[in-house]
Amino acid sequence: MKIEDTLTILIPLWGRDNCTHGILKFMSNENVPFKIIMADGDGEDKSNWINTEVFPNLNLEYRHYGLDSDINRFMRKMYLAFSSVTSPLTVMVDNDDFFDVNGLIAGIKFLASNHDFTSFRENISEYYGNHSMYRTESITLDSPEDRVMKLFELGRKKDGINSAWHDICRTDVYKKMFKIMFKSGNQDFQLSHSVNKYWSLFYGKSYKENNIPYMYHVSGNSLVQGKGLYSKYKDWINDPNFIDSMAVTLSSIKGLLKNANENIFRRIQELILLDPYHLGNHKLPNEDEINDILNLSLKYDTMILDILNEKSTTPTCFILEQENISNE
Repeated sequence: MKIEDTLTILIPLWGRDNCTHGILKFMSNENVPFKIIMADGDGEDKSNWINTEVFPNLNLEYRHYGLDSDINRFMRKMYLAFSSVTSPLTVMVDNDDFFDVNGLIAGIKFLASNHDFTSFRENISEYYGNHSMYRTESITLDSPEDRVMKLFELGRKKDGINSAWHDICRTDVYKKMFKIMFKSGNQDFQLSHSVNKYWSLFYGKSYKENNIPYMYHVSGNSLVQGKGLYSKYKDWINDPNFIDSMAVTLSSIKGLLKNANENIFRRIQELILLDPYHLGNHKLPNEDEINDILNLSLKYDTMILDILNEKSTTPTCFILEQENISNE
């Protein structure tokens, strides 16, 4: 497989046209060789200026999904966008982020050679200050339950777990995640924001280091943070969507660990359920309250297991042709 065919850059859009102009101009100047999908949830179709006629040296595809009028419409957009991806790897990028093409190439080569790894991320820096933003550590344990427990152990030591939004990930892993969120009818953005932190660990090991340039983020310019669109993780338990979100999560964990014994997946379920309580210093739920959420999760079991059992529509592993693409 040619290296330019291995990765899709998926950029969700909702307004901020100035940022979209900026990242398109950046990618055009960098001669980004990979497929770029712009998944637009704004009400206005922008295909008149987001196209290959305006940016002829980009492999660009604009998809307008109608208005993200609620969070479930956002989940739908992400699922449909992932469903259109044909490459084995995808990286999600915001339209106000910039990336190092050689950093992406390093991730592709690593995942091509290490099939037991599901995700890759290198140094993410503040765009203006150029200092590392995320505390990172690779997780290379063999079993999915051990990997997830290790992540939460590290999170307790570091006051929380960093987002995995900018990881290069094997495409089908996130395609299933967003399909579950969409089909569940969930209306909680925090669900997608929190679950993606550990979702890929159920499928394989995670490479995260701070050795080479990879992504540049502009702080304070978030489309969602501070806009009242979702509850902060530490306050999540007070959100009216929390119970349903956690029911979807706990059902997903049972499906992902279907070959493990009940004690193991129950342990992981409680670890993930109680984490926002611990980080927010809230009173922990009692056994009856936990069982209520577990019982609510049962209604999602069949739907989620069917999705998890679906045959992959994208290759999960690949072999690179002997060539070297670089923007140097």
